[in-house]
Amino acid sequence: MLRSRRASGARLRVSQAVGVVGSSPTGTALLKVTGTQLVATAKVSYDQLSRLSPGTGLKVALPNGNTVSGKVTAVHIISPQQQDAGGQDQSGGTKQQSEVTVSLPDQKTVKAAGPGPATLTVSDHRANQVLAVPGTALLALAEGGYGVEVIQPDGQHKLVPVTIGLVAGARAEITKGDIREGTKVVIPE
Repeated sequence: MLRSRRASGARLRVSQAVGVVGSSPTGTALLKVTGTQLVATAKVSYDQLSRLSPGTGLKVALPNGNTVSGKVTAVHIISPQQQDAGGQDQSGGTKQQSEVTVSLPDQKTVKAAGPGPATLTVSDHRANQVLAVPGTALLALAEGGYGVEVIQPDGQHKLVPVTIGLVAGARAEITKGDIREGTKVVIPE
């Protein structure tokens, strides 16, 4: 007699049926399963991995505009053979990537947002009381580094080399350069 029995232990969600009809189930995976908690995943380049190790806390902007806290729980290295066409870099070579999984403890807010794209933000540095300019005011200099075009009191424009610090929220911190609070800078329209 066949009876259904509820599996004991953690709740699981079937993500894919991989078994082949007619094959022997001995030693063969029949299903791929995941947990029932919603998570965020992101493909990241290898140079971003140092900031996204397991345990790293971050903010996740949800599709509906809400933001929740999250924590990196897993990092999966993707080999170049596993990458799709999106893994190609500008020169046609393969850009190595990995995938991170982020746990989202506030499941109620996450479920209300529904599925869709999310933005992960790692904040490992914070600066207060800094001199900052809009990021669009920065100009790349031929000799390297950055400059800002300032408007002098007489109305003349002058290119001032600067050293930047943190860049966040479309603003760049100026750590060195002949620029002071209240200086007018040129930004493209």
